[in-house]
Amino acid sequence: MKSEVCFLSAPVNSGKTAFIKRLLKALKEKRIKTGGVYAIKEFKGSSRLYRVFDILSGKSVPLLEVSNGVIAASKAGFSFASKAILQAKGCEVAIIDEFGPLEVSGYGYAAAVKKLIKSRNMKIFIVVRKGLCKQAAASLNLKKYAVIKAEKVNYKKVLGLLLS
Repeated sequence: MKSEVCFLSAPVNSGKTAFIKRLLKALKEKRIKTGGVYAIKEFKGSSRLYRVFDILSGKSVPLLEVSNGVIAASKAGFSFASKAILQAKGCEVAIIDEFGPLEVSGYGYAAAVKKLIKSRNMKIFIVVRKGLCKQAAASLNLKKYAVIKAEKVNYKKVLGLLLS
């Protein structure tokens, strides 16, 4: 049986990662084994640096930097994220923050997410920007998935959906 996939959709800079961090805390309190990745945005002068965190290990590495509209991706960062995603195979819940335009195009850690979805029966929670759900589902070959619009729901409701 394939995994259940749920997209958390919200606009850019709307607090999706903060939402994920609250959700992770609630899952930990319920002792639900959770893996995957989330990314934190940091500011470095006029640049934005994104660090990717492995939920299972707590370790993080730089993922990409955006400076003057130019994106510099870290090959090592995407490799780290892909490994963290694949290690979530043994978990009850996996969280991927975020599956963006790069992954929709088949790059970044898209291949790892596809493998995770096919791996076993688990709940997978994927953060996508508003307007990218259909493209994300198509790129992952998903026929069945749920969408939660983050601006309309709180993390306790999402937790209820994950645990149902």
